[in-house]
Amino acid sequence: MNANILKGFIKNFPQLFEEVREGETVLIEYSPIINSAVILYELIIWAKENDYQVIIDDTLDTLPIYKIKMELKGLDSEVLDGIKVVKIGGALDVGDVIGHLALKEPHIRIKEYLEVALPHLDSEKRIINPVLGFEKLLILSESPREVFATLSMILSFTSSFQRTAFYFVNVNALEEAIPWALPLLEEIATTVVELGRVNNGLGFSVKSYEF
Repeated sequence: MNANILKGFIKNFPQLFEEVREGETVLIEYSPIINSAVILYELIIWAKENDYQVIIDDTLDTLPIYKIKMELKGLDSEVLDGIKVVKIGGALDVGDVIGHLALKEPHIRIKEYLEVALPHLDSEKRIINPVLGFEKLLILSESPREVFATLSMILSFTSSFQRTAFYFVNVNALEEAIPWALPLLEEIATTVVELGRVNNGLGFSVKSYEF
């Protein structure tokens, strides 16, 4: 990422996305009172305009919550209708759901995820992969070992196929449950973006960047 983009407003989101390189792992940090569905909406619009393929990982029905928040914000939630979605747990389908994965051991989820996702991906196109509710997988971990295994999934997916991943993480929930997990997640990410209020509107700041 270019170091000259450190802060911005909602209108600058497309510029932020442009600065993220293919293959990066971007961590989107937000608090519960921030409508992070807005940045997901902007990300999908930007990806469609650039003819990129989008596949969303929806953990425990996080995407349905985002859809409701889009609608309450006055955004057109129909942008989700044709988006490929892999559900991990949960029961409410939004988008074009191509597979349902149970909450199993991390190494099993990796294998099953790739079996479901790869047949639907075009290796010639850039892949934009929003990951929603990832903190829930960490919070549900039964031991520190499982937390580390779940974090390692990020690297495993990156090495399996080339994609640009955007992990949307409720930092308040994660810090309350597993305070030490967030620094490890930030270490894995190549770019860390914090959402917040700027002049009564939604904005962002880049907390760290690799490129």
